[in-house]
Amino acid sequence: MDINQTDSYVRHDGSFLLVDPVNDTDDLSLFDLDSSFIILPDMFYSDLYALRSINSPYYYITSNADGRLGIIQQTDISNYHDTASFRVYDYNTSSECLIWCVNVLQ
Repeated sequence: MDINQTDSYVRHDGSFLLVDPVNDTDDLSLFDLDSSFIILPDMFYSDLYALRSINSPYYYITSNADGRLGIIQQTDISNYHDTASFRVYDYNTSSECLIWCVNVLQ
C-alpha cells in the first residue's frame, strides 16, 4: 500500500480489514462506519491499546494467526486479549488521524 494515497482507508468488510478508496463505495455512510474505530488505552493490558469497531459493538481489531487483521467479537480468554492488544508507535492528531500500530504480544 502506498502511504501517500490519501483517498483510501482501512475498513472492515465482514470479519477482515481491507484498504479501500472512498470513491469505490455505493454506501458512503456505511463506509464511514466500517472505517471508524475507537482507540481504548489499557483495555486488556496496561500500556497497550485496543481498537473497537464503531458499528459492531464488542468487536475489536485482532491479528489472526496468518498475519491478517480482522475484527472478532470480544471474549474473555487471554489469547483474544493478546491478539487484540497493540502498541501505538506514532499518531497524528489532525482531523484525519493516521495510526501506526504493531501487535506486540502474539
